[in-house]
Amino acid sequence: KESSIPPANHQSRLAEETQHPYSNVRVFCGDGMKLLQYFPDSSLTMILMTFPDPWFKDSHKKHRLIQHHTVRDIFRVLKPKGRFCLATDHPIFHEWCIRVFAKSNHLFQQANRNNNNDGETDRMWWLPAISKYEQKGWDEGRTTFLACWVSNKEE
Repeated sequence: KESSIPPANHQSRLAEETQHPYSNVRVFCGDGMKLLQYFPDSSLTMILMTFPDPWFKDSHKKHRLIQHHTVRDIFRVLKPKGRFCLATDHPIFHEWCIRVFAKSNHLFQQANRNNNNDGETDRMWWLPAISKYEQKGWDEGRTTFLACWVSNKEE
């Protein structure tokens, strides 16, 4: 399905004008959660969130990308059995996401409890690459926390 997604800035307009080898890929420079409003209901199979700003201070938690309203927006755009997958190296943000999704258990169920890089086969299915940011974190002794949730939406 095609969606009418406005360009965030001049750079993304240039990207749209450039020849692309894939017809189903678009570049959007901006807040990806705001982008959800442009997608039709039940239109995405999977959403990946990798290493967002954790806003780890308690006083900043209102800025975290995962909030109850964003979980509802994610649910709306995912197809039945669609997945939302998260990778973060911040334990406070990871636990926050676990709690927010747990309160929305009528919308999602957690697909796995992959908290310490166990189950590499799961990771290889949805996040087969290691970014420079993630590698730097590993070099500095940080752990990658992974979690996936599956939509409870009926087909």
